[in-house]
Amino acid sequence: SLYNEGLFLSLKIVSVAVLLVFFTAVPAGIWRGKTRKKGLEGRGILQLAILSIPQAFIALGLFYISLGWIEPYAVNEVSFAIGKGALIFPVLSMSIIPFVCLSEKVSGLTEREMTREYVFMARVRGLTDAELVKHVSKGVVISAVKLIPKLTAIVLSNLIVVEYIFGLPGIMNRLLLDIKSPETVFFAMIIIGAVYTEFLLISKVIEALLDIKGGN
Repeated sequence: SLYNEGLFLSLKIVSVAVLLVFFTAVPAGIWRGKTRKKGLEGRGILQLAILSIPQAFIALGLFYISLGWIEPYAVNEVSFAIGKGALIFPVLSMSIIPFVCLSEKVSGLTEREMTREYVFMARVRGLTDAELVKHVSKGVVISAVKLIPKLTAIVLSNLIVVEYIFGLPGIMNRLLLDIKSPETVFFAMIIIGAVYTEFLLISKVIEALLDIKGGN
């Protein structure tokens, strides 16, 4: 009975959150790594402040903000319908912490790449900063793709909190409601593991395609 609309709702939230984080955090991290001053170590105050906030508090804050902006979902005995825009704030809630973590990691990767010898030689040959960043980004993106499984794990760990606070009828909310049922817990864990494995395989495929395209 876990194979229902709630499962697909959870998959939709996780997929959108992972894609949103990846395609925003990677460019942000590359830009920050390029512009960060040499010798500057560690995270900034803003990043540390965000990471110090528990996921539940972030979700609660966005939930109360969302009350005046989103349409609630309707549930009946057969299925449910999500109102227009109702998933925007849950996805944002799941994306904030992973965005900070991934962008910081990509920033460090970019900063290290900018100090390598081939970049220095490219500067000597007269390449502009834009051309250098484009050249450096290829290796950074491949490294970032390898982080997709970790990114997925963070998003999945946030899903149980977000679905419960926003009252979304997804698989993790179902898990909380039926936590005393061994069958529900067992099959929910199998499904979650399958989702993680799927994103792991996707990251490996993308990494292989990028390596082939880059001529490695």
